[in-house]
Amino acid sequence: RPRDVEVLKLLALGHMLSGKGDLAKGELEEALKIKPNEPSAARNLALLEAQAGNLERARALLVSVTGAHPQDEQAALLLAQVEARRAGREAGVEALKAALGRIPSSVAVRAALAQAYLGAGQPASALTVTRELSEAQLAGRPDLLLVHAKSQLATGDVAAAQRSLQKLTEVAPRSAEARFLYGESLARGGEAAKAEAELKRAIELDRSYLPARVGEVNLLVHRGQVGKAREALAGLRQEFGERPEFLEVEGWIAFRSGDYATATERFTAVAAGKSDSELTLGLARSLWAQREHEKALEVLRARLQVQAADLPVLMQLAASYVALDRRPEGVATFRKVLESYPDYVPALNDLAWALQGQDLKQALALAERAHQLQSDNAAVLDTLGTLRAKGGDLSGGAQLVRRAVELAPDHPQIQLNLGRILAQQKKHAEARVVLEALLAKAPEAGVAQEARALLGSIPAASP
Repeated sequence: RPRDVEVLKLLALGHMLSGKGDLAKGELEEALKIKPNEPSAARNLALLEAQAGNLERARALLVSVTGAHPQDEQAALLLAQVEARRAGREAGVEALKAALGRIPSSVAVRAALAQAYLGAGQPASALTVTRELSEAQLAGRPDLLLVHAKSQLATGDVAAAQRSLQKLTEVAPRSAEARFLYGESLARGGEAAKAEAELKRAIELDRSYLPARVGEVNLLVHRGQVGKAREALAGLRQEFGERPEFLEVEGWIAFRSGDYATATERFTAVAAGKSDSELTLGLARSLWAQREHEKALEVLRARLQVQAADLPVLMQLAASYVALDRRPEGVATFRKVLESYPDYVPALNDLAWALQGQDLKQALALAERAHQLQSDNAAVLDTLGTLRAKGGDLSGGAQLVRRAVELAPDHPQIQLNLGRILAQQKKHAEARVVLEALLAKAPEAGVAQEARALLGSIPAASP
């Protein structure tokens, strides 16, 4: 047998390419006897062992080679994959964290760790990894820029996600996924027309990209065009066959139609095979609409057993507790959100609102923090203005809530809050104009009855 390590490695490579794994392993074992921890021999042997299901042996080889060669990027990445298979996703994440500690300049390890965090439902952790890279480094790795942008979306930083995804469409102009996600970020930012244009571009680039085609149907559902949505879904079934995504779309169509029982049935069927935020929210909201409040809470809590830091689900759970007047549990859940996402503006804002009755000082501090982060957010301006007015600063409060109305002119609750503050200021004429406009636009809104009562309490002859 040849005693030259390089020859043995070449022979092993030939065997691997021809599918003769056992012969390749023999050559690599011989090479490692001659030169222990030879990097490429150890990596290839570990790869073969992992492919054969011998994960402990693969791990032992990779732990040894990374110990001898701590800068070996490929071995570190392979070890993380083996650990994830052997001991679960968290073990893979820990291996990548250790690798990044050894090789902090490795963009590949950083990308793998960010992707692992995102896949584990920890977008805030993913951002701690990607934020250390320059814009040029991110632009040079579209896959990493994609993870960065997805993490920004998942943590609610819509403006930053828009910037990242716009850059991604520039560096990867033929990517249907980039266009689709950019459109999603625009939709979340309230730019519906631009969002629809990006969705169309994604479909033009790749009609086989299913998320965009499903997004097209969901757009119809969102618009209330349920009949057209059903027709479009039937077309997708003819084109793609039966897919789990289609059953979920049926759930949203039923939900939009007010058929909450069917929506629950569809979402439950899909949930047997997968678990994610959107599906969980659909099922929980369908149950909630049928006044199955405890079952809805159970669905949300079950998802958090799988992904404890699932941001949308945590927010829904907190809001559900508050809606049920289980305020301490709601407050605790909002605080849990802020433990993982300390700068998440909706959580800061909603917690401030929930605390106003028991700790106005803390509520104001939270609202001020949210305002520092997003000064033109209508919900934040409304909360801060309302709390300031409650604390005695009627003039300052009215100014903030008036700005909120300018930003969200069709939001009944914000209009009601402004009308209430104006009435407290004895600006009865202006309060009447605001409340009458609210009732004209949204006579059936949930706050309409309160608006009518407030309007009735304002003296008709007041200047």
